[in-house]
Amino acid sequence: MGKKHCKDCRRKKAEKEAERLMDSWMCFFYNDVWCPHSEVPKHLRVGSVCQRCEHFADFEAEMEREETEIEDILRNPEKYGYRGVF
Repeated sequence: MGKKHCKDCRRKKAEKEAERLMDSWMCFFYNDVWCPHSEVPKHLRVGSVCQRCEHFADFEAEMEREETEIEDILRNPEKYGYRGVF
């Protein structure tokens, strides 16, 4: 005989499973983008299909812009309202 679980336990288990499934459909780089390669398990995508995805290129460009901005802030902190040394 199996264990009997209360309604709250069954509901929490179902919610957790739904959240896991929903997460597996989402883009590795963006939390609000559906992955066009969701048939591949999420933990295997990065080394395979993600490298060729348009979202990966967008993510890389965004990271490059942020890195450039951070470097500019570190070179010219006064320009951005920062005083002192980082």
